[in-house]
Amino acid sequence: MKNQTLKTLDLGLLLVLMLGSLMVFLLLMSSNRQDPSRAKALLDAKNLTLQLASGGLGALKNEAVNIERDPASFENNSDFKRSLELFGHQGKISKDPWGNAFRYNFIETEHMDHRVVHVIVWSDGPNAIKETNVEDLKEIKGFQNQESEIKLSGDDVGYLRTANF
Repeated sequence: MKNQTLKTLDLGLLLVLMLGSLMVFLLLMSSNRQDPSRAKALLDAKNLTLQLASGGLGALKNEAVNIERDPASFENNSDFKRSLELFGHQGKISKDPWGNAFRYNFIETEHMDHRVVHVIVWSDGPNAIKETNVEDLKEIKGFQNQESEIKLSGDDVGYLRTANF
């Protein structure tokens, strides 16, 4: 049997493979991490869009008028008018994970022979600075019966729900 020795080339290849493996591991770990507060804010925004679109508001506090509302029943998706009557087309409602009020906006458009309502709820994010302009929201419109996370300015987190009425 021959003596086996570790040569410089072998050592170099081993080092490159180890560094490559470490880089792939770190890349996978960093891409899977999501800020839990951001994830909670997104989930809360999603739930609020559903509640606002359906009129099932529960006991939410409207920051604009500072009034506690009694629980509302969860009716059908066409009952967004109840939310509009109670809260108006835009304002602040509930609290995000950072202790600030969520913002909301109803944007109504006509599509062929029916009305489409886009309900958008968003948080100013961890920095609590309003970086999303309400006028920019009018450009963020989904398709009929769509719901999704939306890309907003800065660290703002938001959700869109679109429904036909």
